[in-house]
Amino acid sequence: MNSSLSIFAAIVLALPVPAFQEPQRKIAQPDPRVAAQRRLRMIDLHDLIAADAVLPDFEMPDWSARAERHPRRATSAAEGKAPAAAPAPKADEARLTARAVQWQAMLNTWIQPPLEAGADRLEMLANGVLLANLTQTGHEWLDAFLEQQRKPQGMLSTQVHILVGPKAATQLVVPAGKDRVFLGREELEHLIGLVRAQADIEVVSSSHISFFRTRNCTATYDSVAYVKDWTVETVEPRHRQIAVPEIGYAINGEAMLARGVWLGTDRIGLEVELQRSVLQHPIRSQVVRLELDGGQDVEVGLPTVDSQRLKTQLILQPGHSVAFRGPLADGEREIVVLLHADQVDRAEILEPHQHK
Repeated sequence: MNSSLSIFAAIVLALPVPAFQEPQRKIAQPDPRVAAQRRLRMIDLHDLIAADAVLPDFEMPDWSARAERHPRRATSAAEGKAPAAAPAPKADEARLTARAVQWQAMLNTWIQPPLEAGADRLEMLANGVLLANLTQTGHEWLDAFLEQQRKPQGMLSTQVHILVGPKAATQLVVPAGKDRVFLGREELEHLIGLVRAQADIEVVSSSHISFFRTRNCTATYDSVAYVKDWTVETVEPRHRQIAVPEIGYAINGEAMLARGVWLGTDRIGLEVELQRSVLQHPIRSQVVRLELDGGQDVEVGLPTVDSQRLKTQLILQPGHSVAFRGPLADGEREIVVLLHADQVDRAEILEPHQHK
């Protein structure tokens, strides 16, 4: 199976009609005007919101705002910390509110048919009640989706490979004239084998994370220190002036944020955000003069960092993959993203604990 899209062919056989046949009843077709009418419902989602609130939820790291010192090399499963075992009431309330906001965003993202501006309405109230003003079709989708979410939820797993190479080489992954291709399990393994055999294609990043309905983030990066600025300070003893460097940090690496949700028994809805920060080497420098002891020349660094972000939403079957070209670029080389999604077997989650 090449993608989550299947094509069915129906064959109609012409059979002889009996000589005598009772008149058939005509099935009443729904009035399209009635089907288009909207109905307002209030749906309690507190149980789902509370279930998600006990799980950690992370955001994409803000590398541009970092000012503290970092290790030379860092690899983290997430850029935040899990909530404390016994959170304060205000913190617990804030976390429930944040999950409620995420639930509304998730429903807005995946609901079918998409919300019609000015007519449909999905609004989460502070008490965990969802106001849904939708057509009959929208309500049917919502009921089926909520029923799916109340079933025991297994973990989802996402793996992303970032491939860089000349356009002629990356066409091995995504053929010319196509923006993306869907791959089955065997096709993915075969493609990765071909990629690794290509000297022109570089696998610059491979990230793997597992998560429930909440978001999870992984980041691998270098933190490069440089002299950002200088200040003149008066110190003791002898009440003298000295030059004090201000240290800045440039980030070189990748981060991935992912969130998935079951849209059915065989479909996973994925929201993936990639962030790539590439530091140009060597770091440029500039000489500045300080008014110190008649003038003193010092050097500051002027790093050039190419920061890029990519957000995508897609639906995959468990165990399937998609390869696509995005707006990311690496100089004259093209970037292709290879994304794989699957479910994590409960036995794999429990196995480490069962052998203790």
